[in-house]
Amino acid sequence: MTTKKVPIDGDLLKPIDFRRARVMLGGRDPWELYRGHQEDRTVLIAWCLLSRDNPDLTWDEVDSQTFGEFVEVPDDWGTDDEEGAETPPTPGPATSSSSEPGTNGNAESKRKRNTAAPEPNSSSSSG
Repeated sequence: MTTKKVPIDGDLLKPIDFRRARVMLGGRDPWELYRGHQEDRTVLIAWCLLSRDNPDLTWDEVDSQTFGEFVEVPDDWGTDDEEGAETPPTPGPATSSSSEPGTNGNAESKRKRNTAAPEPNSSSSSG
């Protein structure tokens, strides 16, 4: 087995990878694996990416390895409020000032427009 690691990202796959996978799987639909169990999806993506450089790679070779041997983990994977992890902005206090971002001062004018709109006359004159 190769020591190369790949990101498990379906966006990196190409249609030709699915065609090669279908042949390797003996005609079985690779989309069935892709949409199926997570571990099958992981092995499928890894096989597709790794077999580009190693056409002799088999499903069993990838399937029998530990994830750590072929899965490339992003540097920030698993971080939760640790150094390097992005913290979402804290919302500020609610204000009624139209100069605050996101308020644009139109809420009050829309409310006035809606209440001041003329109501349709139920009795129309059709002279």
